[in-house]
Amino acid sequence: MKQKKSILFYGLILLLGLSVMGCSQTDELLVKTYVDAGQEEAESLAKSSGLDQMFEIQLLARGSAVVYSYRYRNEQDQQDSGFSADDWDRALESQAPTYQSIVAGLKTSGIQKPSVIVEIIDAQGNIITSKEYK
Repeated sequence: MKQKKSILFYGLILLLGLSVMGCSQTDELLVKTYVDAGQEEAESLAKSSGLDQMFEIQLLARGSAVVYSYRYRNEQDQQDSGFSADDWDRALESQAPTYQSIVAGLKTSGIQKPSVIVEIIDAQGNIITSKEYK
């Protein structure tokens, strides 16, 4: 079950990353446009995969960074996942090529110094781990 959700999680990220190609606006506006367009798709994919039962998923714009924020809905979900901060760090590291392809797509769309930030957040709002890809 954990592996299936992990695969769906990373598939969601790849699909959203590919949808940003071809724009030529300022960095912040382009990132905001990407985020606005991707949020609904992220919610839909999370719902169809069941990830929305465990996480509140948000796409955020921070300057020229796209932020994927995954917040556990409650403490029980966090405990049930069995993922520690180290587990999340390894999972995010193993998906570096996926995130780097999103950064490449953002560069192709005209953003000068894009990055992708992935945040895993506990139910109280504390960051468990965060990774930035440039």
